Amino acid sequence: MFVSIISGFMSCQLCANPADPGTDRVPVELDTEVWDRSCTMHSFEIVVNNVENGEILVKKGDRVVSSGAVVSPAIELNPFMFEAAKWAPDRKVSASGVNALHLSLEQLHAGSLPYGSIGMSIVPQSDAHRSLHQIQTSFLPGRGIFGEYSPTLLSGLEIEMRDGRASVIRIKSEKRISYVLLFDQKTGDVWVWREYWTRVGSIVKKVRGTGRFAGTEHLETGKIRAVHPGVICVSTSPQRQTGGFQIIPEKHANSSNLEFTWKNDAYMIVKSDVETLGEDIIFGGLVAPLDSALSVGESGVVAQLPDLVNIRTMELDSLMISNISDLDLIQVILSSRRLETK
Repeated sequence: MFVSIISGFMSCQLCANPADPGTDRVPVELDTEVWDRSCTMHSFEIVVNNVENGEILVKKGDRVVSSGAVVSPAIELNPFMFEAAKWAPDRKVSASGVNALHLSLEQLHAGSLPYGSIGMSIVPQSDAHRSLHQIQTSFLPGRGIFGEYSPTLLSGLEIEMRDGRASVIRIKSEKRISYVLLFDQKTGDVWVWREYWTRVGSIVKKVRGTGRFAGTEHLETGKIRAVHPGVICVSTSPQRQTGGFQIIPEKHANSSNLEFTWKNDAYMIVKSDVETLGEDIIFGGLVAPLDSALSVGESGVVAQLPDLVNIRTMELDSLMISNISDLDLIQVILSSRRLETK
């Protein structure tokens, strides 16, 4: 059995409420003080001056909490960003990761259907060839705006244009509060825990292996590398090694250039209950870079995810991705989930 649980910051209220109305799910009572202690991520703003040696500041109110500099500015906009950026609204962060931020300025449409996005990227220090669409910064991968202060997916953008170029970029990342997202490969259900369990999707194809995903070498095993409207990328390798797997939406897997994901064991493919819920809970900004991935056994015991590098076939009881730091709290939530499935 493989169950995947993603947990983070989506509700700071006491989780002693009844289960989702209309279901017979078992409620769980959590200690208010413990739950509130897990709610530590506050809103912040990233200000990027897109000129050579321009300041990059991370601000909480009037206080600067992190800073860096522009090594080389973006000269022009990217006329066609990565494919999944088409699902990001205008002037939003369309991808957030330890090795890049992607900013979408304008959706491209064919009739009423989006097919692409115009935008730009912000990247950490690198010896790689730089695109004219990228702002290269002094931050290391996994640090600063690519680490602790990486903005949430779909954070808002304010961009000042000067002479046809982006001059000052402001990214406003909203406060994150606790959540748990559970991918249950035994039942095929996807659940979110906030004040109660709510079904938010289904697993169409299970993950059973790992692949060599660029960027996973910048963080340790059991961390989220990147998120965008078409992916949640999980690192299963220690630093300086490459390995992980990806959770992707069915609509993205059905793209012509991603047909291979249906036969590749390193991809879990899920379908979100967008029609029922009115929004995509799974890929809509819930999960963020550096959220933790943990394994959960049949007994419900939470443990560190083992190093899984170049594993073609794997059998894991469960996986939890979380930025709740208190494992005892997570154990309580998982205990409740086990009761529900009996």
